[in-house]
This record gives sequence, structure tokens and C-alpha cells, in this order.
Amino acid sequence: MHNQQLYLSAGEDDMLFDDTTPITFGENKKSNCKTNKNDVPIQYPNEDKLSTLFNTTGREKNSTGPLKQWLFEHQHHPYPNETDKQELMEKTKMSLSQITVWFTNARVKMRKENKLPLNLYAKKKKKKQQDDSFHLDDTLSPPFSTQNLSFNELSTSFDNDYTSDDLSNELIYEIFDYIDYCLIYEIFVNLNLRFHSLFYESNLPLKVNFPLTSKTIFQYRCKYIINSNIKRIISLNICKYFLEFFSINLFSSLKSLTVNQIQSDKISTLLSNLICLPNFSSLSIYSSNYFQDENSIYLSIFRLTKLKLCKLTFPSGGERVPLPIAIDSYHKLERLIINGHCRLEQLNSILSYLPLLQHLSCQYLYGTGRECKEIQIAKNLTSIHLTIYRVLFEEMKLFLSKISSRLKILRMKTFDNDDYFLAEQWEELIVCHMPCLRIFDLQYSVSIDKDTRHLLIDRFSSKFWIEKQWFFD
Repeated sequence: MHNQQLYLSAGEDDMLFDDTTPITFGENKKSNCKTNKNDVPIQYPNEDKLSTLFNTTGREKNSTGPLKQWLFEHQHHPYPNETDKQELMEKTKMSLSQITVWFTNARVKMRKENKLPLNLYAKKKKKKQQDDSFHLDDTLSPPFSTQNLSFNELSTSFDNDYTSDDLSNELIYEIFDYIDYCLIYEIFVNLNLRFHSLFYESNLPLKVNFPLTSKTIFQYRCKYIINSNIKRIISLNICKYFLEFFSINLFSSLKSLTVNQIQSDKISTLLSNLICLPNFSSLSIYSSNYFQDENSIYLSIFRLTKLKLCKLTFPSGGERVPLPIAIDSYHKLERLIINGHCRLEQLNSILSYLPLLQHLSCQYLYGTGRECKEIQIAKNLTSIHLTIYRVLFEEMKLFLSKISSRLKILRMKTFDNDDYFLAEQWEELIVCHMPCLRIFDLQYSVSIDKDTRHLLIDRFSSKFWIEKQWFFD
């Protein structure tokens, strides 16, 4: 338990170009304009930023020394996990992408030289069948023999040139999936004919990050990246200016959208354009001002029938009149994250529209000083994360007791309210209404002395808390 300070930033980021600067690049934002595939610029800034990914000759030998040592020590299973990669990043000062590519190249070279363990592929393939998660390493072809390598052999082997010609197209695409597409395009499109064809003859889906940037780069990316790939893009992370030049309903394959610093009065138009997208399932909105018509925005979101995840971030302020309680709603939303001012009464109304909701997070939850007339039961809700301001414990207790009997994870953060640190009340609530609860994380922020701190923590040392193996510090 520590003293903590909470900061809420509600202003706009500094822009590298502003609303007064007209941006044009010759295309109509309402049409899907195509560019000539041969009409590619000769050069572009940052052209050599990722060139070391496919050629190790430019690196100092000392920088790859820890990688070779790790490979030698783990040659029977040369697949570093995330912790290993973080340690190697610190030792080599290389990026995560560079380390991933280095080990991929190393394994390909070992496979070609029949030096990769035979049973390794079988293990990886079996693990992949058991786990739906996708790993870059699973795309490698099976090796052919087992043969021990000495560290000197490894050092000599991987000090030689290793270029993109040794990698298959499929493997290059998998590597590209780890790096921002715009950056990849700008660096590799003019590298050689092979890379040029990889970009222009592929039908693979694209994930595009389009942040605030300079006017020149913005124009370039709109013309050469967005216009020519508009039907292939499945994920977009954009700033508010992007919507001034492209209507979002043109992106017929779009599944995920993140919009940054959008004005609240533009959100309704955006949401109405998303309705026609057949596969759209994930929405994140970061508003630069408070929602002037909050209920209208929520209702528009609920009309996106295939939406599975929704994250809303907005400053505090504005009227908070609760939505009417929904009857027989069948919305498919499974995860809702509200990073903005929300009253408990409003949150209760929102739940009536989302019968399939599994995860709920609200970072600025305020009380009403009165009981909700009818608490909505969310039968599928298993995870709740709440940061509470001025909500009476009795209000929260009633809300939690009715909301879901399947709750498995409850994380709460509150400030300067001793009622939330009454162990007996929490024990009663959990035993009677949360039989499935596995994780209970209660963060209580208050300025206290050391002795009082221990007294508060000692409340949670009864047999109930010990048997649950829930400990407070």
C-alpha cells in the first residue's frame, strides 16, 4: 500500500501539421483511386533504417556475440522466449525485431546445413496444434538431422553474409507482420525487383499504423500505400486528419480500427460509416473532448452488430443522463473498456445492452448517491476492472452482488475510503455472490503511517484469505 497520485491528461497532443494547413495529393477522398504500380518514388527518408534486418555484415561482431553464445547453449532447442529476447536486447542493444530475424536466419542456415535437431519440428508442431496462438518460428520447414555444433563453428557460420535471397517469400511476409507496414514499404519497396513484386503482387491482408506525422510523409503514405491497398487493409491505427481524406466505409476488409484525437461531434458520422463493413469487430476511439451526446454515441456503437471489442477514451465532463434500460438486446460485444467519466447508474444501463459481455473495465467510475433501480445481470461477465471515485461501498456491494455469479477476476482501485478495506464485508460478498472468483486485486491509495498500514493489512489475514491464498502488502 503506497501513496499514489493520479493524473488525467485531457488535452490534444502537439500536431506536426494543423487544421489550417491544406493537404492535397490529387486523389478524391471519396473514391478508391489507384496508382500505377510502376509509379514508385526513387528515394524516401529513413530508407536504410531496417536494412540490417537481412544482412548482418554491417553489425559489429561483438554485438552478435551474446546471440551466438545463446544459440550454442540452446542448440537443441534454439527458440528464445520473450524473457530470453529481452535479456539479449539489453546485452546487444539490438531491437526485438532484429533479434527475432537473427534467430530465424540462424535456424534456416542450421537447417540447410543439417544441423538442426530432428525432433525439434515435431515438438513445435505438436505445441502449435494444442495452442491456437501463432508464432513466427512455427513456419519453419522440418529439419533433417541431429548434429552438435561447437561455438566456434557457430561464430564462423553466422559471421558470413546472410541476405534476403536466402529467405522464402512466406517467411519474409511473416517477418513483415512484426513491423509497421508503412515503414517496411518505405525502406524495402525499391530495394530490388523481388521486394517490389512482394509489395505489389501480394493479396495478403495489411495492418497499417498511420500516426500524426509531417505533411510530406502524410501525403506520401496516402498516395502510395493507402490508395493502392485500400481493399487489403484489415487493421488501421489513424489520427483524426485521416478521416478528412478517406471515408472509412471504403475499407471493405477492415476488422479493427483505432482513431486518435477525434472530435466527439465527428464520432457519430464515423460510427454510421462502420455499419456497412461486414467483418468489423474491434473499435478503439480516443476523443480529444468530452462526449456532448454520450447516449447517442453508445447507441450507435450498439448498432455495430459484429463488434466484439470496444475501447472508449474521453475526458471528463458533459451531462451524464443514463440510457434507457434495454429489453431483449442481442449485441455480441464481449469486451468493453471505458476510460472516461461514467456513473454507476449509466454503467448499469449499458450492461442491459450487452448480454454476451465477458470483460468490463471502467477507469473513472462515479457514484450517484442513490441505489440503482434495477441492477442488470450480466450472465457471461467473468472479468471486471474498476477505478472508483466517490462511490459508496454499499452502492458497489449491491452492484457486485447482482451483476454476475460467474465472475472470476475482480480488480478494483479506490482512494481514501476506509469502507472498502473492511475484510469481513468482502468475505461475505465473495462467499455469497462470487463462488467462481479466482483473482481479487484491491488497490487502496491513502496517506497513512506505517503502523496504521499494518493494522489495515492484518484485517485480511483470517482463515478465509489464507485458504484463498490472497495476500495483501
